[in-house]
Amino acid sequence: MSYKPEVTEINRCNKALFAFLMLTGARDGAVASLRLTKINLIDGCVHQGAREVKAKNAKTFTTYFLPHD
Repeated sequence: MSYKPEVTEINRCNKALFAFLMLTGARDGAVASLRLTKINLIDGCVHQGAREVKAKNAKTFTTYFLPHD
């Protein structure tokens, strides 16, 4: 029986979090305090409100998913 690292739930969560970080370009502190309701999959963006997320210099901004093929 071979071991696959993506089989465990923790590893799958880690891979998903890493993919989210790479696709949005958001900072790790902002992602850690981000609410799922602020992710807009239809428009492909993440709204980072200064009062809700630990954003750099407490500024509100929107990051968009990087295009991929």
